[in-house]
Amino acid sequence: EHLRRLALADVALDTRVYGSHTLACDYARAGVPLVTVDMEGDPWHRRVGTAVSRAALTEPAAMRASLEASDWQESYVETIVSVATNGTLLRDLSAALRQGAGVERAAPLWDARRWGDGFERGLEAAALKEDAAQNQKEKKKKESIDVPKRLPRKSVAIVLESKRLGHFDAKIAAELPEVEKAAAVDGQTKTDELVEALKTQGLSVAPVFGDATTAQIACACSHVRQWRRIAADDSLRDGDFVLVLEDDATFPKGGDAFRREVQAVLEDLRKRHRCDLCYLYVYPGTFDVQVDKNDFNDDRDRPPGGGPASSDDATMPGFRTWCLLAYLVSKGGARRLLDLLRDDLHGEIYSPLDCIVADLFHRGNLDVRVATHRDTVDNGGQLDIRPPAPGKLPSNLWGRPPWFTSSTSSSP
Repeated sequence: EHLRRLALADVALDTRVYGSHTLACDYARAGVPLVTVDMEGDPWHRRVGTAVSRAALTEPAAMRASLEASDWQESYVETIVSVATNGTLLRDLSAALRQGAGVERAAPLWDARRWGDGFERGLEAAALKEDAAQNQKEKKKKESIDVPKRLPRKSVAIVLESKRLGHFDAKIAAELPEVEKAAAVDGQTKTDELVEALKTQGLSVAPVFGDATTAQIACACSHVRQWRRIAADDSLRDGDFVLVLEDDATFPKGGDAFRREVQAVLEDLRKRHRCDLCYLYVYPGTFDVQVDKNDFNDDRDRPPGGGPASSDDATMPGFRTWCLLAYLVSKGGARRLLDLLRDDLHGEIYSPLDCIVADLFHRGNLDVRVATHRDTVDNGGQLDIRPPAPGKLPSNLWGRPPWFTSSTSSSP
C-alpha cells in the first residue's frame, strides 16, 4: 500500500539538511524519479539520495544526470521544472527504475549478491588496515575504505575442460565471484561435438593450419561462441564492454587490484579511447619490443617515443601481440569480429585464434588497445610448446590429437 501510494507521484524531491535514505529507495522501487543535488563537500547524510538515485538506474549517465542539480537554489528549481514538464523523460525514467528493480535486479541498488560481496570486501579491507596499523604500532587513522566496483555485467571465464574447474574455483571464482563460468566447446575427446560446433558457427579449418590440434580448434570455437553471445545480447549497448577470461588466468595482486585496473581501463575507453577490443594481458616480451618499434595502428594516436599518450591514460594504442587470456570486448567489437570472420576470412580458421585477431588488427580492420599496466592478471598455464614452468598448469592445447587425423582428412 505504501509503494502504491508513492507511485501516484510524478516526481519526488530530495531534502537539503538530511537527505532521503529509505524513502529514496521506496520511490525508486515505486518507479518515481527523485530530483536531488550533488554538491562536492556535502557530508554523507546529504548525499545518500543522490547515491540511491544513481544506483537505481542502469541507463546512460545522461539520464541519471537529468535528476541532479548543482545547488539547492536556482539549479534545484530548474531541474524540478525540467523533469516534471518533460513527459517523455518522466516515462523513460519511471520505466528504467521499474526495470532496475525487476526480476533480474539489474540495477546495483537491488543486487543483493553485489552488495553482500562489496560489504564483505569492505570488512576485509578494514581488517587489513587495522592489522597494518597494529604491526607498525601506529594509531589507527580515520580513512575511507575503497571497495572497487564489480567487473562488467556478463563477465565470463571460459573453462575448457573439467580438470581446469579446480583452478577456476580456487583462483577465479574465489577472487572474482561475479565472473560467470562458461563451458567451452569440448575438443579433448568429443570430436563429433566439435565438428558440430564448427558447422553451427559457420567455421571451417583451413588446410594451411595443418598442425592444428583439436583443442586449438575448440578454443577458437569457444571464444567465437562468446562473441556471438555478446553480439546478440539485447541488454548491452554497442559501446558496452564484456570481460572475457580464459581458465588459467591468475591475479597476483588479488581480485580487488584487478577490479581497479579494469575500472580504470573502462573509464579510459569511455572518456578518451573507444575501441573494439582491449588486451588486459599480452604475451610476455611483446610489450617492450613493440613499444620500442612504435608499431601502432593509428598515427594520430601514437605517443612520442611509444607508451601511453599521458600518465593519466590507462590504455595505449594497440600493437601486434597475441594471447586471449584476458581482454575486454565491446558489443560492437564482438559484432565486428564476427563480420570479419565471415566476410573477410570466409569462416576459415587458418591459425590459432589469438594470431587471427592479431592479423585483423595489423591489417587495420580491428581497433585494438592495450592496458598500460598489466601486472594485475597473469597466465597460470603453459605459455608455449616448451615444458611448463614449475607450478604452471600443463597446456590444454598442445599435445592433443591433431585435427586433420583425429576427425577427417579435410575440415568441414
